[in-house]
Amino acid sequence: MSRKWKIGPEGVHGGPNKEQLIGCTIARDSHTHEYLFLGPSEGELPLASVRMPVVFPFWFPKFKAELNGTARHDWYIRVDYVDGGIDFDRAHGRWRNTPPRESDDDEGNSAPTDTDTWTTSAGVGAEPEGGKKDKNKKTAASASAKR
Repeated sequence: MSRKWKIGPEGVHGGPNKEQLIGCTIARDSHTHEYLFLGPSEGELPLASVRMPVVFPFWFPKFKAELNGTARHDWYIRVDYVDGGIDFDRAHGRWRNTPPRESDDDEGNSAPTDTDTWTTSAGVGAEPEGGKKDKNKKTAASASAKR
C-alpha cells in the first residue's frame, strides 16, 4: 500500500455508532490501483473497494460489518478528500448506517445538517510507502463490497 489514513477517536462525529469507526483505515493501494476501506483489526481484508481513478467525493459500496461493535450494521462511507492539510496527511469524509439521502447528490453535496463525519488527524494520518505491507490485503473487485 502506498498511503493509509487511519481514523482516530477525535475525528469521528455524529450518530450512535460513530465509535465503531475508530481505528478503521482508508488506503490507496499502489499495486491494485484501488481505494480500500479497512476495518479496525490488523491484517483484516478490505471491507469495500473502489478502483482508481476516482472523482472526489466518492462513496464506497455499502458493506455490512461489526467494526468495533458487537452488532453488524450497514455502512455507507464517503471520502471527500485525501492528502489534505498542511502536511498532506489528512483525509475527510462522511458515514451513515442508512442509505444516503437524496440531498447527497452525485457531486457529493450533503445536507447542511449532516453531522456524521470522519477525519484523520496528524499523527494518525497518512503512512508513506514502506510502512507495514500485507500482501493478503489485495483485492480484485472494482467498486465492490467485501463480505
